[in-house]
Amino acid sequence: MTVSGRIAFLPWVTLPKAVSVFGFRFVPVHLSECEKVFGEEVATPAVKAIRTHVTQSSKPIESCTAILRPRAAPPGVVAQLTLEA
Repeated sequence: MTVSGRIAFLPWVTLPKAVSVFGFRFVPVHLSECEKVFGEEVATPAVKAIRTHVTQSSKPIESCTAILRPRAAPPGVVAQLTLEA
């Protein structure tokens, strides 16, 4: 099986715990825990993507926040919730 889709990262912040907002999950991710968060198939590409980010002092980041959306969510849910907000 191949991996398709996108993972969004917020490299400038690592939340203290996961939160859900309008069907999106904002999950703190440490490089050592990528497999637990993303699963075996996506862990290696996720680590490579996270390692492309550096701090203001040019040091590689060790953690960030990932934005995840469950695959089962209907496509129109985000637009509907945005209009209601």
